[in-house]
Amino acid sequence: MAKTISAAGIVDLFAEAIETDKKLPSAYRKGASAMQFDIVHDASDHAAWKKREPKIARYEVVLFNINPLLTPLDRKLMWSRAMKVPYTHLAKKLKMHRHTVKEKYLETVIFIKYLIAYDKKLLDMIDKIT
Repeated sequence: MAKTISAAGIVDLFAEAIETDKKLPSAYRKGASAMQFDIVHDASDHAAWKKREPKIARYEVVLFNINPLLTPLDRKLMWSRAMKVPYTHLAKKLKMHRHTVKEKYLETVIFIKYLIAYDKKLLDMIDKIT
């Protein structure tokens, strides 16, 4: 049975996606003729008894299933806040007031929550990886 996802769960999903993105190798490296897989692992990944589901699955769900449903402004807000960019810096970048940026961010989180709840396929995907 599919469960619902909370707003905090959505914020955590984007934060984990950013952490996974930081660990992935760069798409293009100067002077490299072939791609080398130099994925950086956490210390918690080594010799662990119980390993969690691969974080790549969470990253792919956010990147390929949730991201296309958002407007460019909403994407900027979600990814910037996942990188812990302060509201004041976002407000300067977007030419808005910081309170307006915060309200828009919270509206986007709630919008994503409703998108996930409405789409059974997406809800099952998220239920499977969490």
